[in-house]
Amino acid sequence: ESAEKQVEQVKNAKEQGYTAIICRLVDTDTALQIERAAGDLPIIFVNSCPDEQYLEADKYIYVASDENVAGTYQAEYVLDKLSSKDEINVMILKGEKAHSATKPRTDAAKTVLNASGKKINYVFEDYADWSPELGKEYFEIFHSTGKDVDCIISNNDSMAVGAIEGMEECGVDPSSVIVCGIDATTDGCQLVKDGKMDFTVCQNAVNQGNAAVDVAVMLSQGKSIKDYSGVADTGYQVWVDFEKVDSSNVDSYMN
Repeated sequence: ESAEKQVEQVKNAKEQGYTAIICRLVDTDTALQIERAAGDLPIIFVNSCPDEQYLEADKYIYVASDENVAGTYQAEYVLDKLSSKDEINVMILKGEKAHSATKPRTDAAKTVLNASGKKINYVFEDYADWSPELGKEYFEIFHSTGKDVDCIISNNDSMAVGAIEGMEECGVDPSSVIVCGIDATTDGCQLVKDGKMDFTVCQNAVNQGNAAVDVAVMLSQGKSIKDYSGVADTGYQVWVDFEKVDSSNVDSYMN
């Protein structure tokens, strides 16, 4: 978790003759420093996205899943399950404010909900920083207002798990509220199987890792990745598909 150490590691990699770098940025604001430290080496960024001005086709690549898709899937699920309602009360639990996934996941969900023609009431929305403890605390705070909620859209499973714990503490049946997370974690999938959580989205870390290595090898060999599966029109993003998970297929996502 040291940006300075990360820059030093990249310099060392350059000096030791490595031909490509896969990097999970400690701080996205240091992308330019990392690139300068790497010299002419290609860099494949994963998990945490630098500003697009620091990405470049066939040199500085971001391998991930398109966060807008995850938020879209959540909202579509909610609208399908609550199709008979003309008005929906929505609670949104957001990840860390500075994380590159938080805004697109949230904005995409809102865009789909707002375009539904239904009256959408955002009865609670706050940054719970990916934390189950904050997810639990925020649900308890919300519950104390006496307002009703039809669904909880959470930027990740951990906050959704916390919200479900909060429901149980407050005597609210989790099955009475549509709860959607992202990541298909072990805890999240178990709650889907138990009927307490309704939906999550698998961000396939194995497939992302495989794609990052594939891209690193290709760029090391001086090849273009323009025809690689999932490459965006920009040429500097490689998208790995998100996968919908609910009670019908959750068993295949459980360890």
